[in-house]
Amino acid sequence: VSAHLSVLRELLKSNTSFSSVEAFNVGTGRSISVKEMVTAAEEVTGHHLPVQIKSGFASDPPRIWASIAHVQARLGWQPRQTDLKE
Repeated sequence: VSAHLSVLRELLKSNTSFSSVEAFNVGTGRSISVKEMVTAAEEVTGHHLPVQIKSGFASDPPRIWASIAHVQARLGWQPRQTDLKE
């Protein structure tokens, strides 16, 4: 939510039209595997999630995440939580 508010404040401050809005990736700033996400969700909710592990494509990268460097530089935004369980 804090990232969304930062973007809205910038839009209002700069009087930018929505047709020229920039894209911002937000997250924790570190990579998180699907397995880590599922495990954290199970621990936080106390419920088991039925998961089917399938093989991926040969071209799939082993890990991928969105860089938050642009939103940090442009809006000064920093993630408040970096732990999935927060």
